[in-house]
Amino acid sequence: MCLFFIAPVAAQDSNSLVINCPYDSLSVGNVKAVGIVKTGELTISVDFQNKYSKKSKVHFALGGYSDLGIENDKGSKYKIHTSERLIGTKDINKGYGKISSVFFGDKKMGSFTYVEQELPTSDTKTLTVKLSGFDKSSKKILDFHVRCILFLNYMHVGDKFVQLKNIPIEWK
Repeated sequence: MCLFFIAPVAAQDSNSLVINCPYDSLSVGNVKAVGIVKTGELTISVDFQNKYSKKSKVHFALGGYSDLGIENDKGSKYKIHTSERLIGTKDINKGYGKISSVFFGDKKMGSFTYVEQELPTSDTKTLTVKLSGFDKSSKKILDFHVRCILFLNYMHVGDKFVQLKNIPIEWK
């Protein structure tokens, strides 16, 4: 039984929001990026809905830019900052802005760099990513990618990336 799906992308305006989710059993929508001009804090929120007939578990791996990465229209990249006190990690965060927190439903990323939730059939949970010190002149997120490990009815079915492109930023 193959449950993987890559939606064909129709010809679109290069400024249109693009959602690429490799799982047909997981719906992605209600994508928003809201910034606060005064503080430079940006909040990105994305809804994930279980379309499978049984319970699913959605696990987002967040370690390093390769797992969770954000790039704005000014070329700045953002990731979760990791410890620089270990041998060989002195400049590991150099060149990256900081993702300050990640929530998925009622779960918050703690000392381990992941969040996960179980979703009953048709249930929806929101992935919320907060960034501090975001470039206030930015008008959109060019690339938002997150590694999504999916379990359907307790069976591992995939380890793929959900990618969003051209998310407009609403500054308040």
